[in-house]
Amino acid sequence: MKDRILESLKELAGSPEERSDTVRNNLLPALITETKFNEEEIQKKADEALRLILHDYSDFNIGTIDSFSHRIIRTFAHDFGLPVNFNVEIDSDELLSIAVDLLIDKVGDDPGLTNLLVRFIESRMDDEQDWNIEKTLFDFARILLDEEGIDQLEKLKDLTMDDFSRIAGALKKQTTIFEQSISSLAEKAFKLIGSSNVPATAFYQGRSGISRYFEKLSKGDMSSIEPNSYVRKTVEEDKWISGSANAGEKSAILGLKPDLTVIYHEILDKYNKGKDLYYISLSVLKTLYPMAVLNEIGRLIEGFKKQNNIIHISEFNQRISRFLLKEPVPFIYERLGEKFTNIMIDEFQDTSVLQWNNLLPLLTNALSTGSFNLVVGDGKQAIYRWRNGNVRQFAELPGIPGSEFSFSLRESEKILRDHFHNESLETNFRSKREIVEFNNAFFSQLKTLLTPYNQLVYDNLIQKAKAGEEGGTIKIEFADAGLKGSKFREFILSRILETIHEIELAGFMKHDIAILCRRNKEGSEIARYLLSHDVDVISAESLMLVNSPEVNFLIGFIRLLYGSNNIILIAELVTYLFAKGKLIAPGLHELLSRIPDKPDKNFIFRMLEENKLSIFPERLRTRPVYDAIEEIIRVIYGDAHADPYLQFFLDVVMKYSRKHSTNAIDFLEWWDEQKDSLSIIMPDGMNAVRIMTMHKAKGLQFPVVILPFFTEKKILTRKFIWVDLHGKNFHGLPAAMLESSGSITKTEFSERAAEEKDKTLLDAINLLYVTMTRPEEKLFIFSPAPPAKPGNPETVPAFFLYYLQQSGLWSEGKKIYEFGYAVPHKIKEYGKAVSKRSLTHMINSDWREKVLIRTSAPESWNIEDPLENYRWGNLVHSAFSRILKTGDEENVLLKMRDEGMIDQKQMEQLRVKICEVLANPLIQPFFLPDNNIRIEAEILCEDGHIYRPDRVIIRENETVVLDFKTGKPKKEQEKQIGLYGRLLGELGYKEVKKYLVFIEPDVMVSEIL
Repeated sequence: MKDRILESLKELAGSPEERSDTVRNNLLPALITETKFNEEEIQKKADEALRLILHDYSDFNIGTIDSFSHRIIRTFAHDFGLPVNFNVEIDSDELLSIAVDLLIDKVGDDPGLTNLLVRFIESRMDDEQDWNIEKTLFDFARILLDEEGIDQLEKLKDLTMDDFSRIAGALKKQTTIFEQSISSLAEKAFKLIGSSNVPATAFYQGRSGISRYFEKLSKGDMSSIEPNSYVRKTVEEDKWISGSANAGEKSAILGLKPDLTVIYHEILDKYNKGKDLYYISLSVLKTLYPMAVLNEIGRLIEGFKKQNNIIHISEFNQRISRFLLKEPVPFIYERLGEKFTNIMIDEFQDTSVLQWNNLLPLLTNALSTGSFNLVVGDGKQAIYRWRNGNVRQFAELPGIPGSEFSFSLRESEKILRDHFHNESLETNFRSKREIVEFNNAFFSQLKTLLTPYNQLVYDNLIQKAKAGEEGGTIKIEFADAGLKGSKFREFILSRILETIHEIELAGFMKHDIAILCRRNKEGSEIARYLLSHDVDVISAESLMLVNSPEVNFLIGFIRLLYGSNNIILIAELVTYLFAKGKLIAPGLHELLSRIPDKPDKNFIFRMLEENKLSIFPERLRTRPVYDAIEEIIRVIYGDAHADPYLQFFLDVVMKYSRKHSTNAIDFLEWWDEQKDSLSIIMPDGMNAVRIMTMHKAKGLQFPVVILPFFTEKKILTRKFIWVDLHGKNFHGLPAAMLESSGSITKTEFSERAAEEKDKTLLDAINLLYVTMTRPEEKLFIFSPAPPAKPGNPETVPAFFLYYLQQSGLWSEGKKIYEFGYAVPHKIKEYGKAVSKRSLTHMINSDWREKVLIRTSAPESWNIEDPLENYRWGNLVHSAFSRILKTGDEENVLLKMRDEGMIDQKQMEQLRVKICEVLANPLIQPFFLPDNNIRIEAEILCEDGHIYRPDRVIIRENETVVLDFKTGKPKKEQEKQIGLYGRLLGELGYKEVKKYLVFIEPDVMVSEIL
């Protein structure tokens, strides 16, 4: 933000020719209209403002609300009871992970805690929910850092584990008594029916009628405790008999009617009197053990923070809020050493209640001095309610929610009303006219789905396009209703790729395109698909290494290699290898059935060996982690197409090995801690498609936006709501965290549940608004088929269907809807482009086959020039590779000298040595003019290795292979020339003779038999 302000001031203060289009066409005209200054005056004032800022840069305060709160906390550390040198913990996940680990470590040693966690897991399993203890505890523990959660858990902090167990027992007994009282009445009615031998089908609506109602309740099935419409009509409208009942059954039912009616009303009366307490008790029982666990985790976090001198960033607002209640405002900000008179709060719609309440004293203090202050926001872009953002504060300005309960808030509200001026910005400077008008129409329809209160957020919906920004296109494409699961995803991925190619043909670059996804997982899937089709992408979240199946396979394999005999891990690896075609079998089930209940540590390696994939575990376990992973890649993937995830993963392993350790166990521990922060790094300025989450796209704009998938079902933003409990019926439990859906909807808290449902709908519409207002020129939407029976629209496909139906545009069977018209695209400058070089295949070979490390010194070693003998040997080999027959030696030596390979002295030394060799009677026959000679000819083997004998002489009845050596005789040399002979024999050459010619120190010829 600082950079943007300073850059804009610099452009305004500079010459008109150097201004960007944004400043020239948007900012400057707006400033002229707003301030009534002319261009020259604005230029002077911008220059003055820029100089003042630069001269007193420390007074140019721009930062997050959390950073501002941190300064207050630092200043008042002593007043808050904190050490002056406290540390701020920003990483919530790490703090929660430590607390969960500490809790689990106590299991077994602490009987009360162990019993509590067992009950907690059992309650999860009863509800058919995930029972993975660590993940579940971690997810629940997030509530500890939520503003409302912190306040409410404060009320529970004095409760012990025994207290929670006592409360659970009392509530269970309470609900059982209620259920038994209902069941006993229903049983009485059902016995009356049974004694009259009247079948359920004889009653009105048969198996759905009153007989079945009594039967279920008599058996303790409380799911039908609230009578359905058929049961109510039976009694209220006197409809007792079905059309199929015979005369005897009719008579019997009429006889039963008075008694059954009395019992029905008794049940209903008892139900109506006790249902609130009953359903609240059931709701509390579902979350009581999670609350108890949260309480224990909270205690561990507090202990850990105190021990390590830590304060978590989420506590700032609570501490400041409590302090503001005790201290006068001027004193607080005097202690800060600064006085703020002009304040601007941006993105106000995402400000939390505590943040706003803490800033109010500062703001009202500044307003009371007559200073100008500014609050900027857009309620339609409130998408952070899950992070405590409260759009209600923005929608009600200058009112303050909760002011009716607080004198100080009422005083602040009065000051705000006295100084409040509302101004809506109607012009959209981002998008072309057709996109602006489509969004106006689309969200005007969706607005009608909201409650009247939430519709306030969309009061200033209609925008105008900037003059001259004509055109723009919108395309909505529904998938076929039959496409589900992987087939649907394949369809969407292929359509994204096709659309990118179409967009490029229209004159756009890849960096003009942004693909916005609901979740990182979807972005990662798209990124992998596009990369596999040679489309470059940029995305920090979507290119996370942990999202790559290949990387996860390697991590799993390393875990298996170094001790984990987990049968589930083995099954995952086998499943992956089967999917990749590395393990051949009629089906996956057949492969998985081969895994024994207790597989030994080498089971999977034998399975790989059967499929001609040889990995030697004992050898890998002795190697550094980088070498082990590289070898696994070499065996499993071979020379496959280059995978950037694997390349970057290898980089990560290499960096870790250099900086920390080459030990695989250490690396796995480090990976578990850091995996969520490791991703493929793409350079800025690269011509690549951008992939990001919808939340990350907020505030950005792109020439082309693609919105795919939209497969998520309606999920409440907040799964739990906190309620205060009063009275002895809750046995000392002051507050509770209840599920937003289910039993609570039948209690006095039903309005809270309905409110959460309405807010979740607003969240969904707001997120869609943010994404659909990002494009400048083109918007592409790929959606699943809309629901056949939409009911109340709550998902994105249903939103599009609702709009098309309400607009009279929906046509059954039509899959594609297009709006607007295209205009020629103006290419923008994006700065210096980055050159691109792509790897076509994995570069991954064993360095041991390329680098030979000498373990002993050579026989003759000149300390002054260790490479002297090596160079001499090369010269000798080079000379003999050029001499075809006796008599060629002089011309060869002259040419080598002329080429600069040897000097005069070396020429003389070589002449002596060559003459000595050619004078040897055993050598002379191999340098005759009529020989058929191959010098350093390549022999290609089946395994891909290439061998080059120094000299092969091919005769009618025999073949001779010569190899020249400048060192002492060694067994390896005999093996090498023996291999040459064997290879020549395999190629069909007859009677192969093999000779080693040793040149130093004396000429010696040795035939190898």
